[in-house]
Amino acid sequence: MKNRLGQWFEGQRYKAVHWFWGFVVVLAVLLMANMFLLPHHPHFAAEHWPGFWALFGFVGAVVLAFVLKKIVAPMLAMEEDCYDRD
Repeated sequence: MKNRLGQWFEGQRYKAVHWFWGFVVVLAVLLMANMFLLPHHPHFAAEHWPGFWALFGFVGAVVLAFVLKKIVAPMLAMEEDCYDRD
């Protein structure tokens, strides 16, 4: 079982471009569906805008990536004994 699953994942590595475009198509279809299917009782005024949650999620992901790259990564890259120096 474990060997077959590893072989399957290894095979999927070579199909990464297909997986990527498949997910892009699914996201595009969901975004287009959001143009026609709006919530009946939105909690926020911005929820009336088509694609608001897609834009909100994208901006959130970009902000999190920036925070990780500029703040968290340098903290993790510090030497283990950086505070023990006298």
